Amino acid sequence: MNANKLSSTLLLGLIFSPLLMSAPEESVAAEGEPPFLSLYDALTEALANNLDLEAERLIEEGVREDELIARAPFDPRIEVRTTQSTRQQSRAASELDGAAQPREETFNTRAILRQRTTPGTQLSLTTTLNRRDTNSDRASLNPASDADVSLDITQPLLRNRGRAVNRADIEKSLIEQDRAWKNLQARAMDLALDVEIAYYGIAVAKEEVRLRELNLQISEQLLEDSRLRREAGAGTRLDMLRAEVRVANNKESLLQSQQSLQNRRDELLDLIGTLNTEEDFSREFRVAPLEVPENVETEVARSLQKAMANDPQRERTELRLEQLSIDETVARNRRQPNLDIGGNLSFTGREEGFGRAFEELSEGRGYFWQVNLSLSMPWGFREERARYRQARLNLQRENVLLQRIDQSLLVEARRSIRAVETAQERLQVSQLGTSLSEEQLELERERYQAGAGTSRDVLDAQEDFETARLQQLRAQRDLREALSRLQRFEGLNLAAYGLLMERM
Repeated sequence: MNANKLSSTLLLGLIFSPLLMSAPEESVAAEGEPPFLSLYDALTEALANNLDLEAERLIEEGVREDELIARAPFDPRIEVRTTQSTRQQSRAASELDGAAQPREETFNTRAILRQRTTPGTQLSLTTTLNRRDTNSDRASLNPASDADVSLDITQPLLRNRGRAVNRADIEKSLIEQDRAWKNLQARAMDLALDVEIAYYGIAVAKEEVRLRELNLQISEQLLEDSRLRREAGAGTRLDMLRAEVRVANNKESLLQSQQSLQNRRDELLDLIGTLNTEEDFSREFRVAPLEVPENVETEVARSLQKAMANDPQRERTELRLEQLSIDETVARNRRQPNLDIGGNLSFTGREEGFGRAFEELSEGRGYFWQVNLSLSMPWGFREERARYRQARLNLQRENVLLQRIDQSLLVEARRSIRAVETAQERLQVSQLGTSLSEEQLELERERYQAGAGTSRDVLDAQEDFETARLQQLRAQRDLREALSRLQRFEGLNLAAYGLLMERM
């Protein structure tokens, strides 16, 4: 019986040890403990290293190049061409050729500077140098050098006229940059939510492991107590079997909790983006205990207003509407005929040398000018009208999608707030259950000390108490996750930690 009393004393010591009370972890690691990783640090590392986010950044950076591509048609364009040729006939066709075997050598250089402007005007500045050398004695100027400078202007009067039409690709590329930025913001907010959930999951899984370890210690002590009681003649084989089953079940629960903890750690490390080798999985760190705010106030209208102001999907759709509006403007312009007015003014000079030929240009004795008006159009404008109808339909469709998003945001606001309110009520119920289980455990302890109860009754009450604590812990996690999802819905989960993405 002495052994029986000793085992019972040890059993009670385990049941009412300080392990039952959750002590908050310190941010400063004690000697031999892994470093502390705060949620803010985890979020910061994820935003800096997450590979999915980095891929989205590269997409956003690539989209910025589209603006340069769209502006390129308005850059000045230079064309230069030089030719040299020699032609000799086998015999003269008449005495007017001025030589028995007419021979002519020519050298020509032509340079053009073209410029397209956003109003639609096409400008072209051309200069030409031409030298002709012949063996004909009929030539009055040999060699003859020609020089000219001309300016061509073409202005659309209907189709392709105006900045709204000609700058359409530029404006759409600028809007696409904003859309890519919104995509990046959305991915960052989704990443922050995933990091929060993974971080909370580690805190919960770690506490579950601690509780499972305590339950295993208690069940093993119960098994030892049953063995001693049977040796003393006060126990039965059935008591031993029950104790062995309890130990086996608690070992299985502990293994599952340890596996869950390792999975949660790997998930967080994956989100942080620090996994390059197998050794990176062995990174040790501590997390903060799970805490939830009290008396969280929620309101559908307020959350919906925040979501409509910050939701990246809604903002992307609004930007898409701007792009489609530009397409509609261009398609409307394309329904008009090509009616262009143009003009050309040229000055020419001719002398034996290029230098003197250029001098004649300034005197203006040789010149040429013309004005032209051109009209072209397809019969019936069937393609243009069809494309205009398509543009209008696309614009109407995107407006419908925007209305659908607003409707979905309203539904999601109600769902998110309902999740928070339900989680708060569950937490209150689980806290009550924990309190009642703790009171039950205290009563069983008093009965056991008075000799009216058994150690089994105490351990059953202890197991009920631990189950209630696990339910309370999971209710706290669900509330914390519901609050995080609500912040993500409102578009404020990054701002809540003072983390703002800077646009390059």
